Amino acid sequence: MLDLTDPDRAALVAMLERGEEPAVLARLTTRLAADAHDTTANLLLALIHGSRDDHDAALAHAAAALDGPRTPAPADAAMLHRVRGNILMVRRAHADALDAFEASIHARPEQPDMQVAAARCEISLNRFEAAVRRFEAALARFPDAQDVVTGYASTLFNIGRPREVVALVDRCIARFPECTELHEIRCFSRNFLDGVDPLAHREEHRALAARYEAAYPRPPFPIAPARDPKKRLRVGFISGDFAEHACAYFLQAPILSMDRRGFTPVCISTLRHQRGQDRFRAACEWLDVAEQHPDAIAHTLASANLDIAIDCAGFSGGHVLGSLVPRIAHIQLTWLGYPNTTGLSSMDGRIVDAVTDPSPAADAHATERLVRLPGCFLCYTPPTDSPPTPVRDATRPITFGSFNRTSKLGDRAIRAWARVLTAVPDARLLVKEGARSDELRERTRATFAHAGVDPARIDLSDWITDVREHLRLYERLDIGLDAFPYNGTTTTFEACWMGVPVVTLAGETHRARVGASINAALGLDDLVARDDDDFVAIATALARDRARLATLQASLRDRMRGPTAHELTGKPRALVLCDPAAYARKFEAALRALWVQACAPPRA
Repeated sequence: MLDLTDPDRAALVAMLERGEEPAVLARLTTRLAADAHDTTANLLLALIHGSRDDHDAALAHAAAALDGPRTPAPADAAMLHRVRGNILMVRRAHADALDAFEASIHARPEQPDMQVAAARCEISLNRFEAAVRRFEAALARFPDAQDVVTGYASTLFNIGRPREVVALVDRCIARFPECTELHEIRCFSRNFLDGVDPLAHREEHRALAARYEAAYPRPPFPIAPARDPKKRLRVGFISGDFAEHACAYFLQAPILSMDRRGFTPVCISTLRHQRGQDRFRAACEWLDVAEQHPDAIAHTLASANLDIAIDCAGFSGGHVLGSLVPRIAHIQLTWLGYPNTTGLSSMDGRIVDAVTDPSPAADAHATERLVRLPGCFLCYTPPTDSPPTPVRDATRPITFGSFNRTSKLGDRAIRAWARVLTAVPDARLLVKEGARSDELRERTRATFAHAGVDPARIDLSDWITDVREHLRLYERLDIGLDAFPYNGTTTTFEACWMGVPVVTLAGETHRARVGASINAALGLDDLVARDDDDFVAIATALARDRARLATLQASLRDRMRGPTAHELTGKPRALVLCDPAAYARKFEAALRALWVQACAPPRA
């Protein structure tokens, strides 16, 4: 991208590539002393200071070249505006960054990556339709630009249009058959669609995993044999979500309450965070592999002497599945962060429960062995400063609601929700959007209007980052409506914690059965629908039975945790939904059983 036709500039760049930066800086300083607007000197200094994160100096040099008495050549102007745009994006000055990227495109139109950067500015400005139009135009102009397709697919997913993601990838993937990212985007997005054949989806995961296995052909790591069934086991939890993330609410119980006499938990962080990790860092051995190459991560993990490695991401953000082939621990499991199989040949088991993955049907959906925990496969640790359960006005009109991202809402769910609102004509629906965007709000209202609901009955809340204020928003809800085919998880636990019973529909696969697992653990199997008609009937009946609804709202937190939970739910004390110590014991028992099996001599 940098114009090196000038011999002096080419020589300076060659010196930089040889590590001779001090000599280059001296020569550039001399050039600037003779001409403060020297294009080559200011351009190279802008790049050097930008690479050092010295943004003020980089912007000053870019301005000196762009605003000087001579107009830079188009290629130089394009690069200078690119530098400005990248720095302004880092500073979250998105409107100014967009101006810079557009100036770069104007100077040099043949830059597909600048079209992607400009579209991402539009997204940051919550102008999603403008981003879509820009991607479509870029795709028409640069049909062979892979970054345009992947950027477009990510944008469509983030604004809740997974079906269009799959259609886009299907339309373009023949041009990029070796692009693992596109195959992964498609495989991931199909978790959000109705009517996906679970066996075909399993094979899609297997093919995707094979790409990772082929991409990192390492020799096997030396793994110590399992001999002592009673040894203190080193258990690695591999996650990018140890900070302020929904998954952290579920990571706390098995890690922080793990019995150190039999287990040593090791937290392996795959993403860099600023806040929220302290509770894990203080309690556990900590490894930071963020931003490392998969080979480096694999060697770090293999050197950690883990007996059991637990992947907590699947194919979600920050995953390092490419570092787990060949295996880096005697036993490798996946749990929590992804509602499907990994497809990896080196992944031994997937931790689930008997409701999310009933036997024997669900066994065929995964390439791993299914390890079913008693009760629910998750334990929610609520925020310590949670608001109290509110006392709701039993005379106000019912408000149904969901705080799931709209991408989880399939067409069937929207139609079912619309039927519930028709059956309860004075009720309202509160939906929490993932962005402060008038476009997305209007799109959501239009979706429900198309399903026959007056848009005036739809209330939309912006995303709230403060956890306590987010939980207080549940005070406006009376009954939660679960998303399907991809159920809520954190949102369902939060709703119940704040006294909001959630009506769910039990589907065929794990992604569509988490709500059923949570309600089963709460002793609320009667809030689990068998089909769409049943879903509408259950939600409608609960809305009309205000006495039962009030009793449920008042007792939900006690059903989740507390001395009377087992009496309210009819479940054993060991299966109380939000008891970290009890959950850690059953989690440990599952790990120990797997280890004992590994230690047993092979059958003749």
